[in-house]
Amino acid sequence: MDAYSLPWAFYMKYNNRLKEMTLYLSKGFKEKTELSLSQMTLNKSDIEEFIHRYDYRKLSYFSGIQLNGTFDTILRFKMSHGKSYLKTYAVCQTDQTGFRCIHIEEKYIFKIHKNVRSSELFASRLNIDIEDFESISEFESTQNLMKIKGHLHNIILRMSN
Repeated sequence: MDAYSLPWAFYMKYNNRLKEMTLYLSKGFKEKTELSLSQMTLNKSDIEEFIHRYDYRKLSYFSGIQLNGTFDTILRFKMSHGKSYLKTYAVCQTDQTGFRCIHIEEKYIFKIHKNVRSSELFASRLNIDIEDFESISEFESTQNLMKIKGHLHNIILRMSN
């Protein structure tokens, strides 16, 4: 079984009632972006500036429906460097106030997909791990983290078909 490790960018909690988003940045993402903050809390107007306008609608949509289990979506965030957006795969779970997600930069998902596709590996034999797994465990239970890892595996399988 081939193992790949994915770096997570940040953990996000969205509270639909308060229209508030809290981001907990990973160590690797902080180093890469040279940010000094470990966490950011954004209010409604900050969120509107920070998230792509089409993706902003997803926040209300996913907060308004009750999904059982884990789901994924792509969200884009405006970065301070230029006009580009950071495109992430968000693996999420709903809760009473909204939802929470682990965000992984899209380029890392595509890198694994490309490696699987170019080699003669079977995607079903792929083992996905999350870098700095222990840091996320302060936000999520081990059981939920295992569901998230399984869902990341399903994303790669979906891309391979």
